Amino acid sequence: MRTLRRHGHARYLLTVALAAVAALAVFAQPAAAEVPTAGTLPPGLKAPASQTKPPPNFWRSARQVVAIADRQADVRRLHAREPGVRGQAYAGDLGLWIVVYRDRGGIRVRIPIEDRTGDVLEPSLSSYPLTSGDANAATVKVELMCLALVIFTIAVLFDFRRPLRRRNLDLLALTSLGAAVALFHHDRPLIGVPLVYPPLVYLCARLALLGFRGARDEGPLAARGGTRFLVGALVGLLVARVVANLLLGGVGDIGYASVYGASNIHEGWPLYVADHNHLDTYGPITYLAYLPFEMIFPLHNLRHDYLPSAHAAAIAFDLLAIGGLVALGPRLRRGDAGRRLGVVLAFAWAASPFTFLTLMANTNDGLVPLFVIWALVAIASPVRRAFLLGLGAAAKFAPLALAGLFATANGDRRRRSAAFALTMAATVVVPILIYSRPGGLGVFWSQTLGFQFQRHSFLSIWGQYPQLHPLKLAVQAGAVGLAVAASVPVRRRTTAQVGALAGAILIALQLSAAHWYFFYISWFMPGVLLALLAVEVRGRGDGSPAQPGELEEWAPALRPRAGDRASRPAELA
Repeated sequence: MRTLRRHGHARYLLTVALAAVAALAVFAQPAAAEVPTAGTLPPGLKAPASQTKPPPNFWRSARQVVAIADRQADVRRLHAREPGVRGQAYAGDLGLWIVVYRDRGGIRVRIPIEDRTGDVLEPSLSSYPLTSGDANAATVKVELMCLALVIFTIAVLFDFRRPLRRRNLDLLALTSLGAAVALFHHDRPLIGVPLVYPPLVYLCARLALLGFRGARDEGPLAARGGTRFLVGALVGLLVARVVANLLLGGVGDIGYASVYGASNIHEGWPLYVADHNHLDTYGPITYLAYLPFEMIFPLHNLRHDYLPSAHAAAIAFDLLAIGGLVALGPRLRRGDAGRRLGVVLAFAWAASPFTFLTLMANTNDGLVPLFVIWALVAIASPVRRAFLLGLGAAAKFAPLALAGLFATANGDRRRRSAAFALTMAATVVVPILIYSRPGGLGVFWSQTLGFQFQRHSFLSIWGQYPQLHPLKLAVQAGAVGLAVAASVPVRRRTTAQVGALAGAILIALQLSAAHWYFFYISWFMPGVLLALLAVEVRGRGDGSPAQPGELEEWAPALRPRAGDRASRPAELA
């Protein structure tokens, strides 16, 4: 027995070491590599041999794309300040041009242009924003923290005794998105973006399968360690996340736009104005969510490179999401098992490098999972879950795709579904009608969803490969079909399955979007966590699974025995 234990420990340590090496390959770059800044060019670009003839496999010449770039607002502003600056075009390998404008201080403007259509795409963010100081040193620190989180997550949640089980593969698929994140950080979106889609497609299929059919495998993953250990780890992670946010986190255009909109409400200015800045591209609930923090730290009294109101809002959204996961556990399982599950879900959220990066960037993306989580907590009441999901839809619009799923979450029909529909419609429409004045719904549409539908970005394969447009239409049709299928009333669908389906729908929405960034991973994180840790087939006395809004029971074989303390609960999450 001792020999078997020694071999078991050796396999465990070997697997942890291999996981650490894999995580290092994902999140870290060679030490000699310099972290690129916004003033550098992505690799793989080269100047064409001729300025008047298109390069091989291109439709346009360098002179033609420079003429397109010269008409852009950023370039016109640059020429007004420095008339002598001229653009230089570089050709990539994906039918993409990058026109750069330099002065003695380096690159000032980069304009990405798709060759075939001549569309001007949105430039990529070279990294998440950071506070003032040594940006390179801060980036390395954040990447090392992400590496530590990956190792910690795998060590606690991965089932090393059965490494080939499906839930392990689901966890590794989620972790593999870190490869794309690392390439995004190092300004290589032309390589990183295509790497996003295989794991997203896999996760979408797995979450949909678990949501529709329930578990047909070994069941959810079991977290290692006793509940006290997990609570201590959760508290430590929360403190570390808040400290890192305050010391290393920064505020980019998303956080600034959110605070700016809240300031407009605070000062009595219109929220939606027809302009080209698009600081008002989000729903009114986003700006109202930032309003209390902006009132404490008014925008006009602050430096724009460090906004305490944006930091405070992002931290509050993160803590509320974690609190919602803790509260969700007892809705899924009875007694100590439910409380432990809530702690495990919260721990998995806090240990995720993707939610950590979203927190570090102080974006408003934490609002989507926040409202989805609390809608799951309130799933027993059609009015409460409709109100919470409606707030999410009036904040970031994406939760609108979940309306059908949540309307029938309890197998509800007729009156309860009608109560859900009326409540959610009022929650979405009323703030839009109030805050779309004086420009009206036309201005509101053009600044929000209208802008999102018309944007061009090479942070998606649809922007990098316009010839895939027919496939994009098929993916969009599939996303609609998934949302419609999930809205069919099913009485035997558990709350965890509803959460998994919500994650699948949000992933399908992202797969069909014209723009993708790694902040969006947090949108579907609750669904992935429920799929990994909570979805299973449990029988009640009549042999049917528990319903949403009821306390879902443990299978009898998995219930803790009397007298068991630390080792037994470690197998029950």
